[in-house]
Amino acid sequence: MALRRTVLASFAAVAAWSALVAAPAAHAASPARSLVYDVPSTKGNIDVSKVNFNDDTKKLTAWVRLPAGYDDQPDRRWPVLYLLHGWEDSSNAWLDPKKGSIDTVLPADFNGIVVMPEGGKEWFVNWADPAKNPGHQWEDYLLDEVVPFMESHLRILPGRANHAIGGLSMGGFGGLRAVATMPTYFGQAVVYSGLVNTQDPSFQTILNIAQIPRPGYGAVFGTLTGAYATTLNPIKYARDFSGSNISLYYGTPSIAFLWSTDVRVHGVATLEIGVGLETRDLLAALKPTTANVFSMNLAGGQHDWPWWRQYLANSVQRGLWNAPPITQTSQATSWTYDTMATHGNAWGLGFKMQTAPVGTVTLQRSGSTLTGTGKGTIQITGGAADDDDSGNGTLAGCSYTLTLPFKQQLPAGC
Repeated sequence: MALRRTVLASFAAVAAWSALVAAPAAHAASPARSLVYDVPSTKGNIDVSKVNFNDDTKKLTAWVRLPAGYDDQPDRRWPVLYLLHGWEDSSNAWLDPKKGSIDTVLPADFNGIVVMPEGGKEWFVNWADPAKNPGHQWEDYLLDEVVPFMESHLRILPGRANHAIGGLSMGGFGGLRAVATMPTYFGQAVVYSGLVNTQDPSFQTILNIAQIPRPGYGAVFGTLTGAYATTLNPIKYARDFSGSNISLYYGTPSIAFLWSTDVRVHGVATLEIGVGLETRDLLAALKPTTANVFSMNLAGGQHDWPWWRQYLANSVQRGLWNAPPITQTSQATSWTYDTMATHGNAWGLGFKMQTAPVGTVTLQRSGSTLTGTGKGTIQITGGAADDDDSGNGTLAGCSYTLTLPFKQQLPAGC
């Protein structure tokens, strides 16, 4: 019997070992990977022959970083972060190991898609005078072309809580503008050293010098105190961020950097001082709103990549897709929307202006009452999809052509 037990035990051990050898190894998730898309402007918003690019490709591209597991989970959808570059960079800057280096900054289990579109030195806004400066409609390109392209090519979770946008410096400003312009889609802005007061006289001077020999401040923003520059200024229209999450990061450079004889070191320190002043003004303007606001002032921080990488890491740690005060467009029954655009999506109400506005148009909703101020004729149609900034809606029973100013009662469900 003892011999039999020994033999049986030996067989059992061999069988167990054989099963272990024969068993397939645990399946490893597909690794995170990056790819680049060509995203040409098929609607004529951008004329690449007129764009001031920062690289030699002179193409409208968007780099995308897919998270680990994306390729082997075909039924899964993912939240998205749009990460915009700065004035000196291109769409691949955040991936560059010497710059953004997001492959090392992001944790291995980062569970979102990152989209990094091209913006040249163009500020991610529609330039002030499209008749004089055609082919520079960057806000329309981003919202009417890039966003729909990514929605059709990537598995992105629906809902504004799952869509964040931001970036550094110029890109931080562009992210704020996107949240204000398309609140149905973007629920959070993450701003790293953002130039957030576009009517600062020193900003006008710096931009005019920096853009030589290209068109300067006036081509992009119009006159410093004009209606267009005012409407684009986040500080002047902070109320448009109500219902959203806003995260503002900036630094306070050391005195040694400010007194440095190195022109670049002194320059980035001085620029960050200006950023800090502008950010504090925006924080004050956001206080009366319902925006959920977070800010971080990092001692020693400069207008440079080592600090922006820290800001990105912190915002990822805090959560890029935390629920904003308003998580669904249907919850937005009391809001204000300011614009000088010819079309857009005001919290689910698609709008189209008969002619380009010459001043700010303000739409306000309080329950079933919609009011509009400004000048011109506007067409409004309810039921605009969250990712549709074209001005189109689907609710035939909620379609109006109105002369500003107006006051209109909306039917139930509009």
